[in-house]
Amino acid sequence: MAPWTLERLRLASGLWEGRLTGPAGAEPPPLAATWRGSDLAPPRLAAEAEGRWRVTIELPSAIMTEGTQTLAIGPRGGEPLCLETFAFGDPLEADLRAQVAALRAELDLLKRAFRRHMAGGD
Repeated sequence: MAPWTLERLRLASGLWEGRLTGPAGAEPPPLAATWRGSDLAPPRLAAEAEGRWRVTIELPSAIMTEGTQTLAIGPRGGEPLCLETFAFGDPLEADLRAQVAALRAELDLLKRAFRRHMAGGD
């Protein structure tokens, strides 16, 4: 199966918008948006053309919290297709905090997948 890709198009008025691209004729995978280990409202998909969908995610106001916040978007229970990092508040020292936040988000996904696997749910 050809890989799915997700690219950010814009972020405006609390809405994250992106484009999901995949194989022609295939149905898009069910997507999930995760922040701090919790799922946000399900992303909305709208077909644009053969093999392309517009993805819209409503961001909660709580995501606009001091520091670095990372949003992971991808197939439910799978590898994230896109990691978005937001920085709020005082200027951050280099991008080190953003990198650590991205690593934490990936580690949270791995921990959940491992626990699900060990529980026999995979």
